Amino acid sequence: MASIYVDQGNAGPGDGTVGNPFKTIGSAIADANFRPLPEVVNIYVEDGTYTETLVINDRGNLNFIATNGPTGAIIQPGSGYAFSISGDLGTPLSPDASGQTVPTIYVVRLNG
Repeated sequence: MASIYVDQGNAGPGDGTVGNPFKTIGSAIADANFRPLPEVVNIYVEDGTYTETLVINDRGNLNFIATNGPTGAIIQPGSGYAFSISGDLGTPLSPDASGQTVPTIYVVRLNG
């Protein structure tokens, strides 16, 4: 299991470590894309409103975790959708309502 950290308050672009987190969630997703499947990647997001459109292609097994609880980190689209998810999302993890298995992607809160 890998951990990637995000804090929009970081002065630079960061490298995703706890001491130098990425500034955007999109950067964390891009970094996760380089990790082998079916590795689970936890993306820890510090408080703030992240105005981004997040694109997840061919990468499942992502957990988005707000470090200070579900009301602290907000993903808000600038326009359109906050998330675009497509492609082969990796190893199935969770059964959906129909009994099929789908990758688990946890999102803390979306606005818009």
